[in-house]
Amino acid sequence: KCGANHSCALTNTGYVYTFGSGKYGQLGTNILSLQMVPRYVSAIKPETYIKHISCGPQGTAAISSQGNLYQWGYGQSEPLQILIPDVEIHKIS
Repeated sequence: KCGANHSCALTNTGYVYTFGSGKYGQLGTNILSLQMVPRYVSAIKPETYIKHISCGPQGTAAISSQGNLYQWGYGQSEPLQILIPDVEIHKIS
């Protein structure tokens, strides 16, 4: 999945990796500089299995198998075009 200047990847084991521009916190790794190598989004607990990911222009979102929404980067107060009923929102930085 791609945003304006960053990308994210979801492994078959449910882990999220991001790379590209971190200027707005969209990588979810607390690194705000350009990252050319994918890094694991450590703010999501390892035991949390992520099923879906989505990138906005400067933000990223992930949905867990339990139906929880995790959102980070610029725009975390705005929806990233994900409309799912009964989703608990967890903001991370």
